[in-house]
Amino acid sequence: AVLGAQDHPNVAKGFWADHAFDLGGIDHVNEFSGNLILTIPIGQTYRGDGDLSYRLNLTYQSQLWDAREGAPGTTAVKPSAIWNAGMGFLVTLGRILLPDSALNPDDELLYLSPDGAKRRFFDTLHPEDADEDSGVQETRYTRDGSYLRLHVTGSLGAAYILDFPDGAKHYFDPGGRLVGISDPFLNLLAVSYGVTGTGGEVWTLNDGHRQHTIEFEARTIDGVSRQMVKQVSLAAFAGGLATYDFSYSSATVIRSCPDTDPGTLANATIPFLTSVTLPDGSSYAMPLASSYVTDATAGNCKLS
Repeated sequence: AVLGAQDHPNVAKGFWADHAFDLGGIDHVNEFSGNLILTIPIGQTYRGDGDLSYRLNLTYQSQLWDAREGAPGTTAVKPSAIWNAGMGFLVTLGRILLPDSALNPDDELLYLSPDGAKRRFFDTLHPEDADEDSGVQETRYTRDGSYLRLHVTGSLGAAYILDFPDGAKHYFDPGGRLVGISDPFLNLLAVSYGVTGTGGEVWTLNDGHRQHTIEFEARTIDGVSRQMVKQVSLAAFAGGLATYDFSYSSATVIRSCPDTDPGTLANATIPFLTSVTLPDGSSYAMPLASSYVTDATAGNCKLS
């Protein structure tokens, strides 16, 4: 079965409370798996009323592929479907991954956190605890040190409500998309979704004082059309906008490990993020020439 329910430690993405990380600047390394995590800030931390605060980050993981276990071991199958800013890059405030969906081939409900980690839920906080669900509302818990509590409400407005240790609540629609973040005093960041004239998605964030947008464009990753971040426009001083522009180049990647799945035998054509231009005209550059895309053979299995 495809590894989906909280990735195996060897290929896990994101930060985990029970792992050691080498931290410094924007790059961090999981000392167990070697996964490299880059965290690039997109704008500042915004503060709303009360204790409400939020910010956007562009996060990169060197664990690029979805993997599965089987002879001769753990093998890469396809580029992870969670990437929405080119291979390995993610911009999100969090999402519920529905079972057996395009973003989650596993049969369990998962939480995709902003750092790219997939967090699994259990019926109780501890294995020895009794399940006290009344049947009206299902409650689930993480056991990875994040101490998240998920309420499965079934309502159309917020089908899932995720409680955080600091009292914040995140609200998700039936499709798992984030629709709101509130502090303990119900000050709210609302998130809505639209479509551009060219068919790209638009996310709109509104905290009651300022509005931000994230615009996407359709790009093909491994033969499937997916939405990739094109531009982030954040509210700035005196009613202005701070704009971050994303640029891509596509390349063919030789699959890093062999498998017998007919749907994954061909090499993959993937968009790579090559630059992010900041509001002041400076930029982060990730030249395609520096990406490791061609050196893989049947005897040379690599997961990144």
